[in-house]
Amino acid sequence: MIGERIELWHKEEYHYPAAHGFIPIMVSYIHEDELMHPAMLVVPGGGYRLVSPSEAHLVATEFYQAGYNVFVLEYTVNPLDEAPLKLQPLKDISRAVRMIRFRAEQLHILSDQIVVCGFSAGGHLCASLCVHGADIEDSDEKYQKFSNKPDAAVLSYPVITTGKYTHKDSFVALFGKNPTKKELVKMYEAGDLDFSQVTTFNLDEYIGLAPEHDQSYHYFMNDNLFNHVNINKENVHVPDGVGFEAGEAGKAYEELMP
Repeated sequence: MIGERIELWHKEEYHYPAAHGFIPIMVSYIHEDELMHPAMLVVPGGGYRLVSPSEAHLVATEFYQAGYNVFVLEYTVNPLDEAPLKLQPLKDISRAVRMIRFRAEQLHILSDQIVVCGFSAGGHLCASLCVHGADIEDSDEKYQKFSNKPDAAVLSYPVITTGKYTHKDSFVALFGKNPTKKELVKMYEAGDLDFSQVTTFNLDEYIGLAPEHDQSYHYFMNDNLFNHVNINKENVHVPDGVGFEAGEAGKAYEELMP
């Protein structure tokens, strides 16, 4: 077996602010014959807080024995809530797949048989690559012509459930405690969020502006969030800027709040 520690990024192109010197890597499990093998990229879980060792080496060994050339991905995680990960883990796995295709001949890889296998949060990361990989560009020209799309995916207890079973801390690690409206929409489109039971209260509106006015908060919230998710519009509350009377309107609005 050929084992290699492969850094995914040069220091100058890796910008996660809470890395503390860490650079994402792959560890390879390569057969020493001259045959061409399918590739398996193993992506452990850990809630985006760590990369679980129990879903790494043991899994890689099984796939290696089944005839795959295997790579274990150690991607960027956020153990201490110092900085939201945003798209960095997705960039890591995207670079990993492109790098495997770039080196396919050298590593005896069948470039059209590259599989990702993710566990828990790693399953979410693999699913995100399958769905949103086309949105991830690579900064290095030599990888840009290689696809980051896996040829197959194995999702093992992936963190892709919404509603009351959502693993909320994984998404706090990714987007922080105060994600932007754009990030909320992206999570909804990926199936990570369900707004059907959400009730909202906006506290601001411009006096004299009708809800359809493009400078009103009504318009802004509809255009940036509510029109893009499955929220019940009866549960959306924004102050009425037309016919506004400060005392009475404020009192009536407060009575709506639970």
